[in-house]
This record gives sequence, C-alpha cells and structure tokens, in this order.
Amino acid sequence: MRGSIMRISMIVLSATAILGTLSACSKSQIYGNSQTEYLSEAELQMEEISETVETEAAERVEDEAEPAYIPEKGSLFAVLPIYQNGEFIKIQNMGDGAEMLICQSNSADELKTYGLLLKESGFQFYAENQIDDNYYATWTDDQVTVTLLYTPELDYSVRIVAEPSGDLPGASPEKYIKVCDPLMTLVSTNYNGAENSGLCMIYRLSDGTFFIIDGGHNAQECADTIYETLVKLAPDPENIVITAWLITHTHNDHVMALFHFADTYADRVTVKQFISNVPSKEVVLSTKANEKNPGRYLEAVEKLGAELVEAHPGQIFYLADGVLEILYTWELYPVKASFIDNIGYNCTSLVFTLTMNGEKILHLGDCGPISSEVLTTAYSKNTLQAGILQVAHHGHRGATVELNQAISPKVALWATNNMSYTTNKAMSYNKVLEECVEYTYVAGREIYVFSLPFSPDEVEIWSAYGEE
Repeated sequence: MRGSIMRISMIVLSATAILGTLSACSKSQIYGNSQTEYLSEAELQMEEISETVETEAAERVEDEAEPAYIPEKGSLFAVLPIYQNGEFIKIQNMGDGAEMLICQSNSADELKTYGLLLKESGFQFYAENQIDDNYYATWTDDQVTVTLLYTPELDYSVRIVAEPSGDLPGASPEKYIKVCDPLMTLVSTNYNGAENSGLCMIYRLSDGTFFIIDGGHNAQECADTIYETLVKLAPDPENIVITAWLITHTHNDHVMALFHFADTYADRVTVKQFISNVPSKEVVLSTKANEKNPGRYLEAVEKLGAELVEAHPGQIFYLADGVLEILYTWELYPVKASFIDNIGYNCTSLVFTLTMNGEKILHLGDCGPISSEVLTTAYSKNTLQAGILQVAHHGHRGATVELNQAISPKVALWATNNMSYTTNKAMSYNKVLEECVEYTYVAGREIYVFSLPFSPDEVEIWSAYGEE
C-alpha cells in the first residue's frame, strides 16, 4: 500500500509542477489574447486533473485500507491472511471449531494466489487435486489446516475451510505387500426385516486389511455380523486390521452399529483411521437426525483408538491398492438451500469413488436430490461414470434421474430388503438404471462377496442373521 501512495503522490506533484510552470509563463512578456486564453484554459484543465488525481488517491487508499471482511474475535480466520479477491458472502460455522469462508471469485488462479499468502504466513503446502474445472488444495501449520475449494459452476465459486490442525490423509501411496486378492462385500443390516436396511460395505484390500463403510442399525446383531464377516474374509483372523472406516453421515441406520462394535470388539481389531465430515450442532438440531449421534461417534472413535480424518472435497486417500477420492461433502451444499428440504440430514452424506484393481465404484451413501444436483453441476459425466454403483438412499428418494444417467453403471448394489427394492425400483430416478444396469444385487438378509474387477461368475452369497 505504501508503494501505491508514493506513486499517487508523484502524480500529484507532477501536476502541481506543471501548474507552477504555466503560472510563471502567464507572468512573462507574452502578448496576444489567444495565448492568454490558452494559458487560462490549460490552468483550468490542470486544476481538474489535480483534483481528480487527489480524489482517486484518497479512494484507493481507503479501498486498500478496508479489508473485505473482519473475522470475529476467536475466529480461525482472524489468524489467516484476508482473502481480498472476489465478493465476500459469509463465514459459516461448520462445527468442532471449523469455519468456512464463502466468496464469489473469477478463477482458480485467484485462489492459488491466496495459497502463496498462506505460504508467506508460515503455512506448508500439503496436497492439491484437480477434478474437471474444480481445484482443491490443502495448506497446514501447527495450529490450523486450510482447505481451498474452487468450484466455478456452483452457487459460489470459492470456499475456504479453516479447522484446527489434525490428522490428514497420506499425501502419496504407501508401499504394501500383496497377500490376497481384493474383494467387495455388500453386508445385510436387515437383522429384523426392517424396511430400511441401513448400509454396510466391507472391502478387503490386497494387503489383507479392510476398508469399511458405515455399519448399520442400533443392534448388536449388526455389529456381530460385521465382525463375523471380517473374520471370514481375513487372511489372518487373529490379526484383523481396518485401514480405514468411513462414515457417510450419522443417521441411525448408518452409524449405530459402530457404537455396539466399539463396545464389543475394540480389543479384537485394530482400526487405523476414521474418515467423516460431521456437521455443526446447529445443522444436526435443525434436521431429524439424532443429535446425540455425533458425540457418540467421537466416543466410538476414541474407544477404538483410531485417528479421525476430516473429509473434504477433492481429497484422495490411498488404501493399499485402493484409491478413494472424495467428490462431495456438505461443504458444497448450496448456501441458500434448506437442509430440511433435502430429506433432512441426508445432504450431509459423503459421496466418493473407490478405484481398485481396475474397477471404479461410486458410493452415493444417502445422497439426496439437492446433493445430486451439486454433483451433476460440478462434475462431468466422465468423472461421475462408474462400473459399479451403490444406489443412493437405499433406493428411496435420493439420486436424481440426471445423476443416475450420468453414472450409467453396469452393476447396481441396493442396501435394502427385497420388499423395499420391489417398491422403489419403479420410481423414475431408479427406473433409468434399467437402461444400463446388467446386474442388480439387493442386500436383503444375505452377504454378497464380489471379486474385483467384477465378474458375475465369481459372486459368493453368504447367509446372515442365522438364515439358511
């Protein structure tokens, strides 16, 4: 700013010098009305220029002195550089000490420039990812982790998330020793024939460890089924290691089984990390979600002695031979949209792809209609297309026609029971899947074990909950 003031001052001085010269000329021995009139007009023009320059100088100093926003006392953004590019919209509470600054900006380069300001402030670059026209990056120091999100097609193009520093996904793949072939398992959580069967999927990675998604209902039977499935799949049943356990959202039918699992099996398994993005208390209370679940979830993580990694769009997790890429968290949810309008809490469900052994699986969790619109707006069909789809929201109202058409899977996995599948498959958003899906599997009261890459001839079906 000092440099700008100096340049403006020099312009003002130059204008003043010219005026002085013209004034001296008017007092010299110059005769003739035309010359006298010329000097008078020149003096007037230079006076106008001088006034304009001085006014612009004052306005520029005022603009540069006034920040685009003033963070509240105690805000993490109070210790970060001010983001001056674009139109400031708001700073939003994200829960657990995290906040998100929302702006309208013109290019990813402007956000990358902010990354350089972070570097000047002592932050270290950690990772970045480009998905279509969307740019994501992570910067961190000892106290704060900053996630930069540029999504040009969404309601606002720039979101900057600041949160207390914690565990992060590995920045690059780690070496591993292959001990088995990878497997994908769709686990029934339909312990009592409930219409909504919950969601639980278990992947066996090639190093013999596991990746779990959700878990199921508030029932010991669900927790027992998870553990028994791990034992059957594990190369060494006495050494069960869960590399990552991802929770899409904390609705009862997705997370409650975890609480029972932590109480019963914490001393029989090793869990390295949990992956999630649990919203603020205000959002939880504004929906039909059980407001106690986020707290109980954190207790379960602690009981299992695992790290907790906050998921953000664009992040990549390397899980042995599996590559997990986060496409959506509730941070991309439209600012002006109501959470209740999107079937309550389901808009907070994570959406991600897992690519393993040449097979790409898209997990929608309980993705709802507005979340679906975010996905089809932000990403190309090439990004969304996948060979295997976990059908959104157990086949209930969730994914839109446009989203399912973009995914165009050959295999559809329904985490529900047979009665619910029969009812919901005729809905317009599911009926479009008939145009592309060749193989459909409904969890029911079974456990389906798939080889990867998928082969219909290599699918095993195990009974669950004592069924024969």
